[in-house]
Amino acid sequence: MKAILKEKAGPGAIVKEVEVPRPGPKEVLIRVKAGAICGSDVHIYEWDPWAQSVVPKLPQILGHEFAGEVVEVGKEVHTLKPGDHVAGETHIPCDNCYFCLTGQRHICQFMKVYGVHSHGIFSEYTSLPEPCAVKIPGEISWSAAAMMEPCGVAVHGLSKGNVSGKNLAVFGCGPIGLFAIQAALSYGAFRVYATDVSANRLKMAESFGATRVFQAGKDPLEKVILDETHGIGVDMVLEISGAQQAYDQGLKILRKAGTFVIIGVAAKPIQLEIPTNIMYKEAKIFGITGREMYETWHQVINLVTSGRVNLDKVATHKFPPEKFEEGFKIAKEAQHGKVEFIFG
Repeated sequence: MKAILKEKAGPGAIVKEVEVPRPGPKEVLIRVKAGAICGSDVHIYEWDPWAQSVVPKLPQILGHEFAGEVVEVGKEVHTLKPGDHVAGETHIPCDNCYFCLTGQRHICQFMKVYGVHSHGIFSEYTSLPEPCAVKIPGEISWSAAAMMEPCGVAVHGLSKGNVSGKNLAVFGCGPIGLFAIQAALSYGAFRVYATDVSANRLKMAESFGATRVFQAGKDPLEKVILDETHGIGVDMVLEISGAQQAYDQGLKILRKAGTFVIIGVAAKPIQLEIPTNIMYKEAKIFGITGREMYETWHQVINLVTSGRVNLDKVATHKFPPEKFEEGFKIAKEAQHGKVEFIFG
């Protein structure tokens, strides 16, 4: 089968023919239809210090966001059959630790991630444990289904507060930010403010219904938002950029007893002004990783099948696997929506 492979240390990858994996007794074999580039894939592609510290060995197939069709199931698989459409839950739980056994599989003590700790899914076929293949309605396009995993991150973040009738601010309008804007409005948010460094991504945010957009570092975000909320501030902040400025501004515009949700991974340590912006405000701060298994997935399926969240419009670039270099170049620029590879 054809696969996008990280063969050795250093920037780049190759397309190579590799063997089709055989599913174990508790695994399913998937014919991959579409795969989407995540920020972590770019780190591994570039082979930066983070990638060097977390990837256990090479060669490794890249990627973890995907959708496809079940073609074979192991003898101990009971919930899936050939022909089923699935999207990938890319957190691999052990199902034996304290967290897995108490309903928190998404933060498994021994969690592994596809395409980071194991072979990924930028290939024509992939095998994965039954719990990580989430059955989805056939009406969802392959392109959209490949983005349900990152959409789930946004939906999981929104679940940490009451959104209906509230004011929200989204820092970072990459794909997860664009999913968050749509989902928040679907849940009845009154205003959704959005900020990013990219003018193009801000146009996309507007097209998805953001109330106001601000170019980071240029527009008077704090003044406008505090004026429009009569000095109170927003009820919830979703921090998806990983930037120090976003933390500074986000905590300033957060109202007292508001909710601050951390989704973006910061490249450098973040400094916080705790007494004024957190302690005296009684701010609630949550960290988010992945999706709750499987509550978040049911929410995403409902949002997508109802048409309230349009994932297809977030995919701005699609390539065959042979054009992976162009795909990773666009993803690294961080100026557009999702970049996908189409396998079948």
